[in-house]
Amino acid sequence: MLQIAFPAAAAGVSLTVDPAFQGHFKEGEWVTLWVEVRGDEEAASGEVVVQTEAPPVFGPVSGTRYAVPYSVSAGEAQRVAVSLPNEYSWPVSVSLYADGELVDVQTPDLSWEPRYTLMVGVLAADDDILNTLSGLRGGDNVRVVSLTAETLPDSPGLLNSLDLLVVAGYDTGSLTARQVQSLEAWVDRGGTLLLFGGPEGERTLGPLPASLKPVNVSGSAEVSLAPLGDLSGVPLEGTAVVSAGPLARGTVLARAGEPGGGGEPPVLAAAAPLGSGRVVYLAYDPAGAPVARWAGQTALLDRLVGLSAGRPPAFDTDWRVQYAIQQVPDWALPSVWTVVLVLGGYLVAVGPVNYLVLRRLDRREWGWVTVPLLSVIFLGAVYGMGSGRFQEGITHVMTTTELVPDSRTGVMTGYVGLYAPGRSRLSLPLPGAGLVRPLTTGTFVGGVESRIVAGDPLTLELSGLTNYNMTAFALEQPVTVPGGLELVDVEVTEFLVTGRIRNTLPVPVSGVEVGTAYDVVSVGDLAPGQTSEPFTAGRKARVDSGRKGPIPLPGTGTPDPDADPRREQLRAYVWESGQGRLGSGVLVMGWTEEPLAQPPVPDLGRRVTGANLVYGFQPLPAPADGDLPAGVVLGRPVDSERVQLIGQNVYYAPPGSHRFVLSLPVLDPGQVAEVTVDLQAPVREAVMSVYVRNQRTGEWELLAGQRATLVDWQDYVLPGGVMELRYDLSVEAEFLAPTVAVKGVR
Repeated sequence: MLQIAFPAAAAGVSLTVDPAFQGHFKEGEWVTLWVEVRGDEEAASGEVVVQTEAPPVFGPVSGTRYAVPYSVSAGEAQRVAVSLPNEYSWPVSVSLYADGELVDVQTPDLSWEPRYTLMVGVLAADDDILNTLSGLRGGDNVRVVSLTAETLPDSPGLLNSLDLLVVAGYDTGSLTARQVQSLEAWVDRGGTLLLFGGPEGERTLGPLPASLKPVNVSGSAEVSLAPLGDLSGVPLEGTAVVSAGPLARGTVLARAGEPGGGGEPPVLAAAAPLGSGRVVYLAYDPAGAPVARWAGQTALLDRLVGLSAGRPPAFDTDWRVQYAIQQVPDWALPSVWTVVLVLGGYLVAVGPVNYLVLRRLDRREWGWVTVPLLSVIFLGAVYGMGSGRFQEGITHVMTTTELVPDSRTGVMTGYVGLYAPGRSRLSLPLPGAGLVRPLTTGTFVGGVESRIVAGDPLTLELSGLTNYNMTAFALEQPVTVPGGLELVDVEVTEFLVTGRIRNTLPVPVSGVEVGTAYDVVSVGDLAPGQTSEPFTAGRKARVDSGRKGPIPLPGTGTPDPDADPRREQLRAYVWESGQGRLGSGVLVMGWTEEPLAQPPVPDLGRRVTGANLVYGFQPLPAPADGDLPAGVVLGRPVDSERVQLIGQNVYYAPPGSHRFVLSLPVLDPGQVAEVTVDLQAPVREAVMSVYVRNQRTGEWELLAGQRATLVDWQDYVLPGGVMELRYDLSVEAEFLAPTVAVKGVR
């Protein structure tokens, strides 16, 4: 582990910083540091403050500080984890304070990995598997880091630096419930989980939820491993004791050649989708004979999980949430009729009424006093009407809850806006809060400084508040949900997806919609347990020439004056940020009256709610007849930083070589007649060449036209249902995402 030890300070306290993932993080992701404070010669107390440091070119930036109080006796140590967002991959400083005085400031050495680097985390009882995994993709752009139950993050956001998580011979019962929930959510968002079995396979798979288990392991059997040699292309001789049990979900990739104890040959390899990610199962122990010395183990893992890097890209649309949080109901300017009524009342009072009263009293000369007096009274009344509504402050809370398919896990994000007139400072306890961050635009605008202080409860401290700004932050945490929005009776064609939505939540869901990468259709309101009428959504890609930037939500032309602007922005935010995940699935979303779980936010005066979005990305199933129309599965770039999503399934890339991955449903060779690659537009030979990789030979083969039927398709499609394309561009270009069509056996 990378450790930076600071020398003992005069205050008698020293610091050790141990970055998570051995200091390797994907660009723009959250950073976790393990901070240990030790009292060297005497007791000490104070705090450790962690923050990002903007480059000098940005000038002074009002950022967020993450603080951890400590109190240690002489010779004792206190170890805690500090996590903070780092959208721009800036350096991170760690400041040690003792009794209010700054003792030391250090900058940990962090390595920022490009998006295309394959980041592998490993929970294993034997470190030998680390060397095998380091050879994935020929050792090119691969980072392998060792983890334990103590160092595995317990939030899906903190796992985003990993593309692949491997569990081998490890007791998953030592993981907390929150860590397991985070694993489910991480896979749902595009991660790949690789589970190994073996004689102790029940220790690894038994404690996991059903959504993470392709096979229900119930015992073991000694079988020949030769089918794994066939799967990898490298012969494997000998037998081994493997975990055995029936297939629970997904597809079998290889079975043993002879029956196990239950009468059916044990499953040696299987894969199952979960949301936008997948779980891969291998029944053997990678540290046991004969696999440990088998030259083909790296080749096998390469074919199953080697293309896990380059997770689906997402648009940075935080600005939509920032805009929505400012749209407080009844905070708008008064209506025209209210203004007319107030001004009319004032004019009537100071004009005819005042004149008539003074004439009756025969004191018209008092008008010099009554007119100013009535003006002051009306001004005071108007001021009171305006300021009284918000004098105590406003807590504006919106929530989005992402539902993991076929699971009771969700990820709730609470977006909180605070308006506190008359106060420049606030300290808010947030009991049970997960990850806390300011909204992106709030980091640099408004001059508000924030401190997030760890503890029980966590505390948010704000300073620099004024009567003219609302500060906003987000809370993310995994939650348990009692149901979901299920996609049923699905049928897919080249242009359309049809089906129905079933609400298995215990609460009504209103305004349910289904979204593809090209279309969003309304389903209506669903009561608990209700199934919708059939829907039909389009799914055909298109190019908008010259368009770059955020993708417009289909159907959003002239805004509806009666629509809630908060809801419009949240639904657009979820749809836009999920564009990279819609290449092989659909988005189902709707609204609940109350959040599925209450954000831990105290009331600051008036509490405003009413915008609670629930949603999930549902993978499209493989058709039973083996047919998979073009356009159902879309390719995604391995390097989403260089190859940018600029429109509905439209990418822009600079000159150079760029790889795309297509993740198909796991194919049954007995049901497939042919596989065809479709680039969805003619190849412009003057500016680009497109290649497909032969996975057996490793060679790149040129695609001459828009469509190419692959002879011996199993040479190009890996057993896990993944294939690779490469675009070589001589100039910058825009092009449609590639797709693939599968024709079943008739």
